[in-house]
Amino acid sequence: MPEPSILEKRAQARKISEYLDAQPDTQAELYCDTLIEMSIFLATGILIKLTRDFTEVLLKDVIRIIKALLFMQSAAERPKMITTIDGVLEKLILAKDHFQIAYNMYGNDQFIPASKSKKFLVELGEARKSINEALKHFDGGFVKESKTRISVELLKQK
Repeated sequence: MPEPSILEKRAQARKISEYLDAQPDTQAELYCDTLIEMSIFLATGILIKLTRDFTEVLLKDVIRIIKALLFMQSAAERPKMITTIDGVLEKLILAKDHFQIAYNMYGNDQFIPASKSKKFLVELGEARKSINEALKHFDGGFVKESKTRISVELLKQK
């Protein structure tokens, strides 16, 4: 059974059926929430037990956000809460690259071989840093409020 997408779960929580059809500000809030949840997970999760499938979910969510932001760049109406789409894109492309390197370390296995675990954790750490850098290009007040809300949600799930 495929792992659920963080982006899709966040969209469902906001009752957004098709996130690409939402208003630019709503999309930006959704992407911000998704990136915050990824960052929290990468900072607090037991990453060595991360499966190949969930690493693929993280990679695909980052790619979806990159594609949506590229589309937003050419749209007439841009989200107000993103200071620079180029800045977000630059950092998310770096995160995508780190996730791809980490994903390729699995080979045909569902879990990372012990011999690759140190490099795997380094790549995920770099992906988290890039995501955190991307979040700096979102409205600071919204980011702070979302981090608090999402942290509480995640604590309640445990």
